[in-house]
Amino acid sequence: MRIIPSICDPETPSSEKKVFLKFKDFNRPEMDNWIIFHSLKYPATINKKDKQSYKYFGESDFLILVPGKGIINIEVKGGEITCKNGEWFIKGRKDFYSKKLERSPIRQAENTKYHIQKYFETKFNKKYPQESLIIFTDCSFEIKEDLIEISRKNIVDTNDFNLNFTNILIQTSKQLSVQTNYNKFEKEDLDKVFNVCRPDFELHIKKSTVITNSQTEINSFTAEQLKILDWVDEPRMIIEGSQGTGKTSMAKEIITRKIDKGCKKILFLNSNRLANEDMKYGFNNVSEVEFTTYNQFINKINSFDDETIKLAQQKEFIDKHNFLTTEAFKKLKDANINNNKVFVYDVVIIDECQNCYFFDNFYKVLEQIVSGGLLEGSYYLLGDFDNQSIILERSNFKGDKRLPKKSLIDFHPIRLINNVRNSREISIQAPIISGLFDHLPYEPSRSESGEIFNKFCKNLEEKKEEFINIIKKLHKDGVSGDQITILSNFTLENSLLNTVDISPYYKIIDLTQLRNLNKDKDRLKNEKTCYFSTSLGFQGLENKIIIYLDPLEDYQKSFLSFANSDYEPQLFYSTFLETFNAMGRACTFLYILWDKKLQNFYKNKLTLVSKIMLTR
Repeated sequence: MRIIPSICDPETPSSEKKVFLKFKDFNRPEMDNWIIFHSLKYPATINKKDKQSYKYFGESDFLILVPGKGIINIEVKGGEITCKNGEWFIKGRKDFYSKKLERSPIRQAENTKYHIQKYFETKFNKKYPQESLIIFTDCSFEIKEDLIEISRKNIVDTNDFNLNFTNILIQTSKQLSVQTNYNKFEKEDLDKVFNVCRPDFELHIKKSTVITNSQTEINSFTAEQLKILDWVDEPRMIIEGSQGTGKTSMAKEIITRKIDKGCKKILFLNSNRLANEDMKYGFNNVSEVEFTTYNQFINKINSFDDETIKLAQQKEFIDKHNFLTTEAFKKLKDANINNNKVFVYDVVIIDECQNCYFFDNFYKVLEQIVSGGLLEGSYYLLGDFDNQSIILERSNFKGDKRLPKKSLIDFHPIRLINNVRNSREISIQAPIISGLFDHLPYEPSRSESGEIFNKFCKNLEEKKEEFINIIKKLHKDGVSGDQITILSNFTLENSLLNTVDISPYYKIIDLTQLRNLNKDKDRLKNEKTCYFSTSLGFQGLENKIIIYLDPLEDYQKSFLSFANSDYEPQLFYSTFLETFNAMGRACTFLYILWDKKLQNFYKNKLTLVSKIMLTR
């Protein structure tokens, strides 16, 4: 069963939400190919010129296309329903008085059925079998026999709805088959009806146009988020927020403001090399800021001692960085090494801090490098300490006791709750569909420009074909290559990209192999190039369009080599965290190429998305 749209709008009346959710829970094989349109507008008459614009369209609460049989129209009414002297009244749970209905629900359902049938008859010169149902979600219908105006078989009251709705629908679909003097509703007829009801917007709106609109929206929302810094002017902050809530934008704004105030020596640390290079590129090599990764920084401090570096290489990742951080602290306290205050900064900003705060003596190093120390100095720690720690996810180490909010005093905490990166659909679906969350870790984006495209592929050949089709369409739509990033759990040579050729459309640049992103980015923007990265390597970055090749697939069977990464090959996200990270990097359009065997997993998660949105 396919429901369009797949997510119920939060503004939908509660009675329709109940029906929507009931459809989501259906699991009958004979209904697998049914197509259900929710809140479908239809022309109330063919002659629009004879109608005022606000009356031109009617609305079907639910319209069901049943392959090989026909069409079922559903009218939904919630609350208390009464009929007195031939007039119908409705009273909602929050209403003090009953409201008179313009038409009876039975007449409304019949009118909808008539107009939709008439429209298809005029459009295709065919008359398809059609039935209508009226659902009273909250009250029982005591009349058990047919009346002149009312056929009981077309009524679904609250008892029918809660106990027998599936069987009623199936029985109604069978009634379509016995109708005479109607055309058969074959597959080609269903396709025609589908295409006039809700055609794919991809056919009409160029991706390049949507990207422009989306960027304008997101920039305005980000500007709102940054206003927090206008009323919080503190020298020390811990800024927390899930993916897409604008932490990196906050870091950029803090750097800009510190430079404007005359700070001459600012240290910006990020745990990810590519994200650090991207930040450095944005500031065009300003002299006031040193951009580096945490790994590079502690190695730089320890570079005075060859023996320390040699011993570190013999250790596993966690032990290695515990050792290097501890040794860095010792050396920073050594007056002979740091007597010129080489490693002391006016301001220290650490982005993606969730990946380094738990190392032994981390806060002692921070104490040494911040001018004025932890109590009087200026520092800003940004991260998603609850959900996105790469290293903790792949280790048995528990870092709760070392969280910044538990280890520091005299700082201003900020929690970012609004998604300001993704389009609304992506922000809602990414956390849940990835399998990482059973709730939304932030307030969904308000940007309506954008979409998710899910493709389920039976084998590698089908996946390659789908991928090529996506690239062709984007190229045809005039999308610049630098607005596209292809993500995989595998390295380029181990992904499907190693066996496809998209050179007629774009050249692929592997970001994980670039030694100096800051130097190369302008040159790459001038070419017909799109980017590739591993999901791990792209943490902290974003692009307008993400094509994700292998969500939830067993990437650990493949050899991952991050030649230029600060993380060693044996360190990975968990599968769910990897998938969430990849999906959330898309600002406007997200293309996901799933393995067919994950389709049921996807359907279950999509049902959860619907349930979450229905309760908001």
